[in-house]
Amino acid sequence: HHERLASVTLPQAGVAAGRHLRTFALHELDVRVVSVRQASGRGIAADDDPVLAGGDTVVLCGPPEALALAEARLLKG
Repeated sequence: HHERLASVTLPQAGVAAGRHLRTFALHELDVRVVSVRQASGRGIAADDDPVLAGGDTVVLCGPPEALALAEARLLKG
């Protein structure tokens, strides 16, 4: 199992907008959130459980299958 990185950019009117990062429980999928970068380019510590917004880019680390599930959870709920 090789871990990979994946970047997910959230759509403006996506399901993640306005929700706390922890509500997605990505750790349950064996995925770590490496960082969250706002549309402005400012980085936010994932440990601070940020409120996500459209245009944010979430950088994830984990096995490929788990990353696909995590991306779907962030984009589709």
